[in-house]
Amino acid sequence: MLKTIVVIIPAYNEEKNIFSTYSELISLSKKLDKYKLKIVFINDCSTDNTLGVLKKIKEKNSRASIINLKEHSGTWTGFKIASDNFNSDYLTWLPADMQVPCSIIEQALKKIEGNEKLDCVYGIGYPHGNGIFSVIFWMWLFLRFKGKLMKKQIDFFLIRKNIMDSRRKNEFHNIFPLEVFKSKNYEFIKFRKNPRKSGKSRYNLWSKVEMFTKTVILSVNMNLLASKKPRYEIFR
Repeated sequence: MLKTIVVIIPAYNEEKNIFSTYSELISLSKKLDKYKLKIVFINDCSTDNTLGVLKKIKEKNSRASIINLKEHSGTWTGFKIASDNFNSDYLTWLPADMQVPCSIIEQALKKIEGNEKLDCVYGIGYPHGNGIFSVIFWMWLFLRFKGKLMKKQIDFFLIRKNIMDSRRKNEFHNIFPLEVFKSKNYEFIKFRKNPRKSGKSRYNLWSKVEMFTKTVILSVNMNLLASKKPRYEIFR
């Protein structure tokens, strides 16, 4: 029986990138003959035609689903909703702008399938800038905070679904890394990021501050925001 991987793609105003990301994943799925790939897009209140593009993808491919958030809720909220609503053997996520190459999923699978004790494989990407100052800054940041801050700034992860389910019963927060790094059963991958496929991130300053504040509150006590649970609809 094929193992299922749910690939979660959070997107905000990514109408120019989202189809390219989808195409890359379809190409990858043809290589992963031992796995069934399920793609779940998270539309985080995009103001462009991201949702329209996603609906066209959904019409063509039954393996694609859409979670349409009704208000800005952030990556980890979207991830939690997807985790709650889709069964799988593994969960992973990639940004919609293609800065993280889809091929990293294949690398992570080889690591986690070869070691039953591993709960999770995560990755941190080198910046795609080629300037000397970019390289020096990345090296300083990684060496200075390795094992601390950098572990919370992950660019990619793949985790066993049963691990997520077992932890959520007691104290699952919307800030996913806090749950993963309570355990020592994970492995690290480093890779070089790609430039954004097209355009720039359009999250404004207020949206970033709002999502950061929610994340901090939820990491302390999820019940503090229980009166305002995220509103969403799912297109399966």
